[in-house]
Amino acid sequence: EWDVVDFGNDCTVGLQEHLECRFIPLETKDSVLLKDLYRVCWVDDRIFVFDRSDEINALFVFSDQGNFITRVGLRGQGPEEYLYLTHFFVDEKERILTLVDFGGTALLRYDLDTYQYISTQDVADYFVDCAPLDKENWIWYYPLGFATPQRENFYLKATYRKGEQDALLGPAYFTSGHTINGSKTLHAFAGDWYAHFPFTPEVWKVKDGMLEPAYKVRFGDKSMPPIEYVKEKGRGGRDFSGDLFRSGYVNSFGLLETEQILHATYMCDKVTYFGFYDKDRKEAFSYAFPNFIRATGLTGFYGICGVYKDYFIGKISSTVLLRNQIHYEDLRRIAENRTQDDNPILCLFKIERS
Repeated sequence: EWDVVDFGNDCTVGLQEHLECRFIPLETKDSVLLKDLYRVCWVDDRIFVFDRSDEINALFVFSDQGNFITRVGLRGQGPEEYLYLTHFFVDEKERILTLVDFGGTALLRYDLDTYQYISTQDVADYFVDCAPLDKENWIWYYPLGFATPQRENFYLKATYRKGEQDALLGPAYFTSGHTINGSKTLHAFAGDWYAHFPFTPEVWKVKDGMLEPAYKVRFGDKSMPPIEYVKEKGRGGRDFSGDLFRSGYVNSFGLLETEQILHATYMCDKVTYFGFYDKDRKEAFSYAFPNFIRATGLTGFYGICGVYKDYFIGKISSTVLLRNQIHYEDLRRIAENRTQDDNPILCLFKIERS
């Protein structure tokens, strides 16, 4: 029997007195103008910031005070360059940094401390999401499925060594190139990787070449679309994402975890929601995006892009911040030295409800 995590209905209760925050302004340079902070990762005393936008599409390194250090890799068509990055991964034990080049279907490896290029490994298949299971083994997700000779499709493909297939996992019950947020299918916690598939509530643990049931998610009175609905809307390869956005169903969700809190960012009726589930108390609370801003007082906040220890890492727009009232003294001091064109401010926060 599955454990169920229900993120509950939208609430409006104030959170400011339960919020512990730390703010880090990212240094702005002419060569470092960030557009879309997709993922942020802490390593030692450095912050790795991935801008996934088409215009920038690069991985930058900052100090833990927000001072710019370097950019990793170069974009181009040369032998040590990438075409379009979608992910990056850090192996702190082996001191390896891996950039995932979706455009060139390759893995580019760099020294984690010197940022020097080491090698490139070609990837044989198309993919939308991926993760390293260990030093040599990887897992790949593709919403159109990986096919067997018998024309069976699976969402996940495990590979080992130089990309040789090890296993196919997760039978594909619905395949389409138009699913939403497929690049957030996988998430890591406590050294393990977890997967969920389009329009279904089950979350699976990837373990020893198999999928183990972990838990199911619910979103209070909001539901995910029936599979028959998306099959009908997506018949013949039709792009049905517009229908989903207008449908009133939860069309996608992404998960992040700390030791205490499981977080879901999910979308329903063109509104983004932030859900938090306290694992010890088995209590949940969710906020529609505007309500979260009001409840926390985090002016300019526009999304969660990582975890660090027991903190979630959020991002604050300098442009929006400077146009509105600021509720935190630390943030006010930072704003005094910012302009509207400056890079975002990182917000590390944790919620401690009494």
